[in-house]
Amino acid sequence: MGWKETPEAAHAIAAAVPLLKRAGRVVLVSIEENQAATLGTLKHLARQLQWHGIDAESNVCSDKSTPAAEQLSRVAGELHAT
Repeated sequence: MGWKETPEAAHAIAAAVPLLKRAGRVVLVSIEENQAATLGTLKHLARQLQWHGIDAESNVCSDKSTPAAEQLSRVAGELHAT
């Protein structure tokens, strides 16, 4: 699941909770804009998901020379996301 701190993303996460509960693995991914702030936001989101019984990992991409779509695709492949 990709994440950017916006109201739309928060609504999407809330709507996805029933599906996330059924997932074998949940990984929150963000493209770094400010690494410390981004990682803090993802950890906060992971704690919120834990309230719903969802264990989530956090992953921050930080390759500023590569477009976000390519970074997300690469990370999905590395994580064997399906």
